[in-house]
Amino acid sequence: MSEPLLSNDTLVRRIVRRYILPGILAQLGVKIGNVINTVIVGQLFGREGLAVISLVSPIELVMMSVGSLICVAGAVHAGYRVAKNDTDGAGEYYSASFWAVIISGLVLSLFGLIFAPDIALMLGASDTEFVGNINQVVAVTLYIRALLCGGVFMCAIYLPLNFLKVVGLPNAAMHMLFIMSGVNIGGALLFTTVCDMGAEGVALGTALSYAAAFIYGQIMMKRSDSGVKLKHPGRYIIKSAKGLVSGIPSALNNILRALLALFVNLIVLNILPGNPSDMLSAVAVLNSVMGILNAFVFGISQSTLQIAGIAYSERDYKTVKLAVKNIFILGNVIVLALAAVIIASSGNIGTLFGAPDTPASAFACICAGCYANLYLCNNILTNFFSATKRNLPAIVIVALRLSVYMLVPALIICVLTGDGIGIWIGYFSAELLAIITISVYTHIKRKKNPLLSRFLLLDEGKLKDISSKNFSVTAAVDSAVLASEKITEFLEESEIPMKKIMRVSMAVEEIVLLVKTHADIDEDEYIDFRIFKYSSSDIVFLRVRFGGKDFNPVKYSYAHFDDDESDAFGMNMLLKLTDNVTYSRTLGVNNLLLEI
Repeated sequence: MSEPLLSNDTLVRRIVRRYILPGILAQLGVKIGNVINTVIVGQLFGREGLAVISLVSPIELVMMSVGSLICVAGAVHAGYRVAKNDTDGAGEYYSASFWAVIISGLVLSLFGLIFAPDIALMLGASDTEFVGNINQVVAVTLYIRALLCGGVFMCAIYLPLNFLKVVGLPNAAMHMLFIMSGVNIGGALLFTTVCDMGAEGVALGTALSYAAAFIYGQIMMKRSDSGVKLKHPGRYIIKSAKGLVSGIPSALNNILRALLALFVNLIVLNILPGNPSDMLSAVAVLNSVMGILNAFVFGISQSTLQIAGIAYSERDYKTVKLAVKNIFILGNVIVLALAAVIIASSGNIGTLFGAPDTPASAFACICAGCYANLYLCNNILTNFFSATKRNLPAIVIVALRLSVYMLVPALIICVLTGDGIGIWIGYFSAELLAIITISVYTHIKRKKNPLLSRFLLLDEGKLKDISSKNFSVTAAVDSAVLASEKITEFLEESEIPMKKIMRVSMAVEEIVLLVKTHADIDEDEYIDFRIFKYSSSDIVFLRVRFGGKDFNPVKYSYAHFDDDESDAFGMNMLLKLTDNVTYSRTLGVNNLLLEI
């Protein structure tokens, strides 16, 4: 008879894998549009067209900043509610996010459509440079207006991307990739070649792709059986303001990246010598490479928000640590492989986008590959701080990374060398200095409070009044017996009456077999147990977490409550001993919490 694991590491690894790949692919659905646009524009309109793409890039980032501010915050708080089985409360945050992001998107789009010529000039478009047969200011204006035809969806795309994960449907978020990519490619080619619209046809294809993906995401949200439903507007819009602070790091990341893109363009246009179109095309190439890198980094790091956030709300610090550890390990392996590909192909990337393979674009890609893993680690930690309600350090770190830590080294080196090398080194220095800042911050916090855990700063002093046992067993008959023995040990240590111990122990065996049968779990898959008790109370809490298909043991048990011959007998017996029992499905797994 094999011993069970003494931690829930296996189940946590499975949850992390379940969320990371869909997270990456879902983010690719958002980022790949920029890459597709750059390839099409570069091949059809050359470096002048790429210059337009580079100048317009801050617009999309601003729209997405507003969306992430509202929707990431709403999803974090909805996740807290789902963890407490409060689907109605989660629905309120979902509704608040929906109406707030739609209204914000409409207002911003209308503003951009009206003032597009002024925005084009502000972004650095010139009256003297031309794209095809039209003035560059006109080209940028047309591009902005075509893009903002889908501006509301550009903001709102973060709604399904985040909330589909909350309700346990990360694969649905992943499917948005295929919809966005297909519509973007098809629309861009249709409008630029068949309709002969010029570069703005590419922007219109992008607008349609955001709309199609958003509509699909909302259909999947409506079809989910999570109980998180859209409510009518009204007080829910006001409610969205309560938790916006949780979304500030993600939104600030996009806003500052937009400003950073604007400053980089200004440096190229006003400080560096030579033909600005050559350098702007190199910037456009780097932005496209960064789009791919961002999809991986954001897809991996934002898994921390859902997984660590829900576990943190349950005060399950062991799962929090395991989740972050697994995200770090798996994420860094994936990004390291991607960085190697970027560096190896740095000399030929420009050709793909219709731009010359200059030393500037090659060096930029090499720098991106070198700081990729630092970039990932910073994003994981800032998302973790947001998930665990340490929003201020998350905000400060993001602000420093994308302002002082990047721009100061970049400007100094650009002035000293007279070329664009400083821009690429500035990106590297930003990530390195941010890691150093986080290390100093965590050291200072732990010096003030030694009970904080290393690096993650979990306040383990809050757990001193809790005794607990975490373990996992396979869904097999002998494992059911071992689970019962572990639970019995804990109950005896907690001085629970022997009669209750025996009944609970027997019921636990029955639960393992019930779950194995009805959740379609194989014998080599794991069921996670956590049993804990507060020193100030006689109540014992038992949490059972398992994968497989949706299966509510409580609902099944009540349906067979009077049938002594059914396989729900053990669960029925346990229900008679409980003061309260709740079931929820979070992170794509089933959760059962009983108060004994």
